[in-house]
Amino acid sequence: MTPSWQSGFFEIDLSKVFIHDLPPDWQISKGYTREQMNIWMQDLKAIQQLCREKNYTASDFQRLRQSQNLSEQSLGHTYHKFYDHDPSGSNMNGDYIKVDWVGDRYEVVNGRHRLALAQKAGLKHLPAHVSAPNRATLERLRSDGEYLARGATPQPDRTSPTHPGVTPQQPIHPTLERF
Repeated sequence: MTPSWQSGFFEIDLSKVFIHDLPPDWQISKGYTREQMNIWMQDLKAIQQLCREKNYTASDFQRLRQSQNLSEQSLGHTYHKFYDHDPSGSNMNGDYIKVDWVGDRYEVVNGRHRLALAQKAGLKHLPAHVSAPNRATLERLRSDGEYLARGATPQPDRTSPTHPGVTPQQPIHPTLERF
């Protein structure tokens, strides 16, 4: 019987992302320069900090997109680029990162340049559209990502989709709803 692959959009653990065949001297991908993508990585650090420490939500970042302050605008636009994924929404960013869970790691389907720069910048997690071989694996990966987004380390129990002894909380990023 062939497994029914499941998918969702949530934070992923970047230490489990495998990137191959990326030339070290690349300068442009899909019309974006390496320099622009590095700016996104710095913005993502600030975005994740604002979410963790000041409980910023999607509406806060939407407001920043309209700001007269260029730094705030940049944060709002970067948030949109990485976190707005709702296919029913009119503001969806369709070029989000996509990965498949294969064995014990993520294989990149779309976004390898962004993921490589995120790893290099020291980011621990990023949002992505994830496909996994079954619902239990998908939920375990989602749970691991949510713990990382809160600044915690996921438990090593690889058999359970939950983490015993830890009180579940809402995802750190409110736009990361379950499909």
